[in-house]
Amino acid sequence: MQETQEENILNVIMYLFKHHMAQGTSLVISPDSLTEELESAGFSKPSIKLAFNWLENLSADNQEKFVPPQTDSIRVFQGLEAHYINRKCQDYIHYLTRTGILTVTTREFVIDQLLNLRDINVDISLLKWVTLLVLYNQEESEEALKRMELLVMENTELTIH
Repeated sequence: MQETQEENILNVIMYLFKHHMAQGTSLVISPDSLTEELESAGFSKPSIKLAFNWLENLSADNQEKFVPPQTDSIRVFQGLEAHYINRKCQDYIHYLTRTGILTVTTREFVIDQLLNLRDINVDISLLKWVTLLVLYNQEESEEALKRMELLVMENTELTIH
């Protein structure tokens, strides 16, 4: 079965996490060297470029576009969100927010990053990985990141290249 472009992008992201970010290695490697490494691992240039763009959106600077809702508000998924993020995943996002793993701002960031992967079937496993990557790139989220790492590792369904 041939992978879609979007599934391959996700595999690039997981490869980078497994081989660089999770080991504490900086991704400050030259883009050319990183591209060469990924190509030698079997990834296509278009998938690599799209994965780099997705990862670039994880920067803390991008959080500024999310206006935090009032503390007593309720998050309702509508339109494209409800179309691409199924009810089970919506409930899991609410769970992560209630337990303090996600703040209202990081929750919106996770939802945005999921929507940027809109041609990939979003399931709990993917949601966990996206949440982990978002938290990994946030300052002062060490405790939430540790808790999320445990949730990701307890039931990993996602294949990492």
